[in-house]
Amino acid sequence: MFSKYFGNFLLNKGIITSEQLNEVFQEEKNSHVKLGILALNKGFMSLSQIEEVNQAQMATDKRFGEIAIEKGYLTIDKLEELLTGQKTSYLLLSQILLDKNILTMEQISRHLFTYKNENGLSNEELQELTSDNVERIVSNSLELTNTSIEEYIILLVKNIERHLREKTFIEVVKEVPAEYQLRAYQKIVGEYSLDTYLVFQERDFIKVASIFAEEVLTEVDELCISAVLEFLNLHNGIFIVNEVDKGFDMDLKVQTLVDDLPSTNQALYFKLSFGDMNCYLCLEKN
Repeated sequence: MFSKYFGNFLLNKGIITSEQLNEVFQEEKNSHVKLGILALNKGFMSLSQIEEVNQAQMATDKRFGEIAIEKGYLTIDKLEELLTGQKTSYLLLSQILLDKNILTMEQISRHLFTYKNENGLSNEELQELTSDNVERIVSNSLELTNTSIEEYIILLVKNIERHLREKTFIEVVKEVPAEYQLRAYQKIVGEYSLDTYLVFQERDFIKVASIFAEEVLTEVDELCISAVLEFLNLHNGIFIVNEVDKGFDMDLKVQTLVDDLPSTNQALYFKLSFGDMNCYLCLEKN
């Protein structure tokens, strides 16, 4: 995930072009190796065990390795061996920049040092970022003051990576562009309420639906709408399970498409970019 932020830093500084960045991100995506594949190749798990763990991930906010250990398919030592075999996104980004002769290692290191200084990071904080620590990346980049909102976004970033198989770049924005007309909505109620919206243009709405439904969809029909709404419902369901575990009494209303976004000054807007797709997140806590 950190590669998205560092890559955009290089772009904004004029160090690389948008064409180079898109090429690098596409290469990075193709270079990613999932833990399940590594476990299968090493003979640590069978295909049926991997599929079982993947299904379990659909209903809980846990990593692949955590579930595999709980089910007795992996030991901690084996998981650590698999994790060391995975390259972080920053290392993948650096390697691709080198392989394509876009930057030298010395240049990459110098720009990373500049990024560290401009963001006021300690060595330990930078290490967490380059290790793709989602919590640290979201906290550092968004600087949110509301814990529930921050935890909601952290979980959403994880669920986009887990279920849509894309790493996310997220930023705070002032409003949602008018051309984003497809608005998936669900209200979280209980000890506090949270209005949640995912807002898309038609092209990206269909793409997200296709990925989540694992079908090639070509229009905004009933199946397409159901897929996007179910992704929002899945994410919010995991979020309230986490809140209930902390002692909050929470529940969900039925998800639906709506025509309007909230007009109050309490609403928060975020732009999410993943793969070649964009969407906007709107949250209003009451």
